[in-house]
Amino acid sequence: MASKIIVDQLEKTGGALTALTLPTGNASASQFLQNDGAGALTWAGAALAGAGFHQLVVRSSSGSATYSPAAGVTKIVVIVQGGGGGGAGSAGAYYSSGGSAGGYALKSFTGVASTDVMTVVVGAFGPGATGAASGTAGGASQFISVSGGLHPFTTVEGLGGGRGIANGDPEAGGIASGGDINVTGIQGGPKETDRLGANSMFGFGGSYYGAAALGGGESTGYGSGGVGAYSVGGAVGRAGRDGLVLIYEYK
Repeated sequence: MASKIIVDQLEKTGGALTALTLPTGNASASQFLQNDGAGALTWAGAALAGAGFHQLVVRSSSGSATYSPAAGVTKIVVIVQGGGGGGAGSAGAYYSSGGSAGGYALKSFTGVASTDVMTVVVGAFGPGATGAASGTAGGASQFISVSGGLHPFTTVEGLGGGRGIANGDPEAGGIASGGDINVTGIQGGPKETDRLGANSMFGFGGSYYGAAALGGGESTGYGSGGVGAYSVGGAVGRAGRDGLVLIYEYK
């Protein structure tokens, strides 16, 4: 017959060590004894395997789609970047302004689960204009917590950048809202100076280098603005660039 020792505490004979008091309840599977530093022992769970950063979800094509966290993910950090505005065209002896950048917002969410449903919207670029016409503003990027978790009805948004104006200065950069950090997009270049497309948080706007008939070089940064047209009859303003939504998942 097996024997057993029944005690409430453990203490070293003749030593000065604090007595260890055993827990009053049973442990669950995979738990271990943990000392609080004052001799009280409690059951504690081991750290979850694979805890920490899980993956980066990138949405860079304009349009709307649903998103749910991967299995085991409990926290996410979301970044939204609105689309960039298009540069204006030119039909005479004048310059036109460049498009502005979209707004940028960052927000962290805790207590999320794979059953939560979110909507992700990537704002479209604003097209450039031909002739004596202004460009088009960029589209808004959004992250909307639709259901579940601790954050229903929460919206993180970066509005699209304003358009370049024919023979005028550009509209303002996109406003951001709903984030822990919100950054308004930079305004595009004025008509009388550089006409540049505005840089975004993710790269460069359109430059004035390039074929005059195409209004300079293309924008390269997500959510950046398009360059305005040269003072050439029929010159074309360049388009801005689509926005971006990034989701960092953590277990």
